[in-house]
Amino acid sequence: MDTSLLGYEYVMLQRLLAHSLNLPLPESGQCNIYCGVLVSDGSNIFQVFEYQSLEQRIFQQLQLIPVDKASLCHDEINKIQFDRTKKDYFPVYHFPGDACFVVKM
Repeated sequence: MDTSLLGYEYVMLQRLLAHSLNLPLPESGQCNIYCGVLVSDGSNIFQVFEYQSLEQRIFQQLQLIPVDKASLCHDEINKIQFDRTKKDYFPVYHFPGDACFVVKM
């Protein structure tokens, strides 16, 4: 996808780039509201979503918290009856570990 990044993910990419090049980190506080990954085609702004089952989403989110808390959450979630195979659209909040970016001048 050849598009500009906007908002918090722009700052996160700056931080990753600065870290990889051993440069000082950019100033923070410019984008304090985070709605997920946003991209622009020049005239429109789009929010990036992924289509996955509730079970996949729950598993994905539990990976982001400490194991002891994830275990407690997992136990509570298992008490709730719902269709775990139902698919829906969920906002993307993090770059995948294998994401590639090209810096254009």
